Amino acid sequence: MKHILCTTSLIALTACSSLKEYNGWRENNVLCMRDKDVMEALEGLIPTADQLASIDKTIKRTDETVMVDRQCSKRVFARNGYKIILYQNPQDPKHRIGGSIVRPKTSDLTPQACIDRAVADYKDIGAGFAIPIFEAHKKKYGWIWDDADLGPAKWLDCSTKKMPEYYASLGTLLHEMNHELSSKNCHLSAVGQAPQCMSIPDDFPRASFARILKFDSANSPQVKKLNEIQDLYLTKLNQPIGGLFEEMNSYALTAKVQSLVITRHGPLATVNSEDQSRYANLLPLFQVLIARYFTTLKVSHPSLYERLMSRRHSRSTMEILLQGSEEIQTEWTENMKKRNIQLHGFENELLDQYQRLKPAIFPKKK
Repeated sequence: MKHILCTTSLIALTACSSLKEYNGWRENNVLCMRDKDVMEALEGLIPTADQLASIDKTIKRTDETVMVDRQCSKRVFARNGYKIILYQNPQDPKHRIGGSIVRPKTSDLTPQACIDRAVADYKDIGAGFAIPIFEAHKKKYGWIWDDADLGPAKWLDCSTKKMPEYYASLGTLLHEMNHELSSKNCHLSAVGQAPQCMSIPDDFPRASFARILKFDSANSPQVKKLNEIQDLYLTKLNQPIGGLFEEMNSYALTAKVQSLVITRHGPLATVNSEDQSRYANLLPLFQVLIARYFTTLKVSHPSLYERLMSRRHSRSTMEILLQGSEEIQTEWTENMKKRNIQLHGFENELLDQYQRLKPAIFPKKK
């Protein structure tokens, strides 16, 4: 990795003598983050940031990391078109450092004004389900809500000039809030607000187990992106199966919002103003990955499969989450058909795969 640069003096971080030192200091009775801990956390997030940058072809990579903000409980770094934000909850007695990777959004509004606009637009398109998510998020993360780097406004594109990008960010916001409200094995159903929890042993295979090796629509321009997404979630992050359920729920929320945007504002509302690409619904990808995980587990590790399926509560939770995603996918497909909008080729392929695999996910109830 190249040197970390200070925007004030453009010299290596270890030589940033002109900046205030926070090592061991307290500010407003809060123990500030140590540079050593920050650097360790930064090193852990850079590979993921680089993977995200590799998927976005509009980014010209330099692999240079620049520190753009340095506060007692927050550091902000810019790298390859993304911001890496490291922070510490002042109320956390263990002083743990959290991290977030964000593509900077344009905004003509203050963070609170941007959020207020989003809330009004969720109500306008009929997405009343977003309001309880906002309330739960503010209850848990109220201490960061007014922060442009850490609060929910960081996911919104409140530019008044690029409406498709703004509408897309309405889906992104709920997607990311869902992540931040989920825990290891407890997830919010996309069709209800009550957390659904499951118990999956730590010794189960990771999500890479489920990778789709080949797409029939190999010539589709979206297939390369699908493989890059698999590289991120299944290789770089290599999440446990619970992580796939979390992603499925998050993409279900995104699809639900985009469907409502199209209903309210028409198909052009989801067409990117720069490259004219239409929103691609990734919900079926994660449905298929989950189905592949269980059908592969059943064949290669039958004892593990039976062990998991014998946990009635966990099985019930997984069935509820999949059913909720199916309801949203059906709404999306019917809305596209009603408006004579063709699905992307990969969407049809994945939907067909899921329907073939679905009957074998769970054993028949006796």
